[in-house]
Amino acid sequence: MRISMTNRQRKALETKERIYQSALELLESDGYENIRIEDVCQKAGVSIGTFYNYFKSKNEILQLIYQKGDDYFENTVSDALEGLEVEEAVIEFFRYYAKYNINTGLTTLKQLYNPENEFFTQKRGMQHVLGRLIQEGQEEGKLTKKISSYEIVCDLFVLARGIVYDYCLKDGQFDLVEKMESYIQRVLKTYRNE
Repeated sequence: MRISMTNRQRKALETKERIYQSALELLESDGYENIRIEDVCQKAGVSIGTFYNYFKSKNEILQLIYQKGDDYFENTVSDALEGLEVEEAVIEFFRYYAKYNINTGLTTLKQLYNPENEFFTQKRGMQHVLGRLIQEGQEEGKLTKKISSYEIVCDLFVLARGIVYDYCLKDGQFDLVEKMESYIQRVLKTYRNE
């Protein structure tokens, strides 16, 4: 069933997206701590009151970054992995993960990849996508069942976040996709059911 939006609803979504995109641009150029809501509003061409109609705080911009990432993995990436063998699907998942992080921007990544970031401790949509892949691999007998799918997902994300963190420390001076693929391939071998 397709529900059409009214012009008012469409404009509201466009306004929220404009505020979000403006905040992302400022986040990348100036850093999270240095941007003010007033700056976001000026860049987006909206009033401060309009900002607060869509976001309670600057922190909600960060929440939306993660929500959009999860939506992307649950919809786009999940569909792209259909029909691949489990190991190739997991490697492809992390290629997408690396590319997504690159597209986020190095300055923004440096702000997101810090110990205070509570979003890394939450169960999120992208982990659910990977969890389904791992469970399928276990059910097909291709991945070990000696370790739970949850633990494997946690291990792989610790590794992937570590690689992205290293990418941030080294100011993006290596090919993130290539390094991610190489490490994930090596670690996946330890989870094969042999």
